[in-house]
Amino acid sequence: MLKDLVFARDYGHMMQLARQMHAEGVHRDFPLNEERTAYIMQYLIGEDDVYTKGWFDKHDQLVGFMAGEIIEDLWVDMKIATDHAFYIRPSARGGRGAVAMIRGFEEWAWERGADVVRPVVYAGVNNDRAGQLLLRMGYEDAGGIYKKVR
Repeated sequence: MLKDLVFARDYGHMMQLARQMHAEGVHRDFPLNEERTAYIMQYLIGEDDVYTKGWFDKHDQLVGFMAGEIIEDLWVDMKIATDHAFYIRPSARGGRGAVAMIRGFEEWAWERGADVVRPVVYAGVNNDRAGQLLLRMGYEDAGGIYKKVR
């Protein structure tokens, strides 16, 4: 079930998911800064201008979350809804959670005047599978993200 995140209630489970996401992700060789993560999530959750939703299982346990916001494009007068974090615990993947969170993000973004909804797939956690899901949901491939690590 899709619900608003509440920092005081969901903090422990969110940090557990953040650790899992980090361990699976492309930046796993760098240490996770849990203090910074907690600070940022506490700031984001509950802000009207930020989408912060969780997917809860039948036991009301948080198994996934998504956080995003609307930004102004650098070059043109356009509002872009983009996510900061999107993760679902491996045992909960393949169900309705991902689609529900993305559809919720879309609705939230359109209601706030976004011109474009742009979920970002780069965490290294099943990138191909996540990209295929977005294509099935009507998104188009708009490029790639490249990196070089020192």
